[in-house]
Amino acid sequence: MLLTSGRLGSTVPSTLWAVLAVLSMLSSTNGYQKLSNASLARIPSGGPDFDISTGSLLAPILIPRVPGTQGSTTVQQHFVDFFSQQLPAWTIEWHNSTSKTPATGDQDISFRSLILRREPPWAKRGNVGYLTLAAHYDSLFEPQASLAP
Repeated sequence: MLLTSGRLGSTVPSTLWAVLAVLSMLSSTNGYQKLSNASLARIPSGGPDFDISTGSLLAPILIPRVPGTQGSTTVQQHFVDFFSQQLPAWTIEWHNSTSKTPATGDQDISFRSLILRREPPWAKRGNVGYLTLAAHYDSLFEPQASLAP
């Protein structure tokens, strides 16, 4: 289902509106406060796409996604597919790097970060900076030995 916002004059998937509504409620002014039952009741459900077991938006990313694994690649592809199909005005760029982690010791691990951006739809082309979406989405991996007391 798509919704049209008259103010922005653009067509945006309803699931994105739900995500933006939740993020706006968790802004820095409210980020460290306990949410009341009334506040929680106002958060849109987003519909079946947000079901953690079967939803087409959330279920595919709620898997282990350690950098350098198939799970990480699968989640990255899910984000690329979502933006390509649902939000084609956003550009998709990759930032690739390697690094050692406490869990891998001397072994370099590949990190692939997505950069998603676009000019705001209400602005004249080139008049303002880009809207950029950034999020940390990989899983922390800790070997069992590091969990011992």
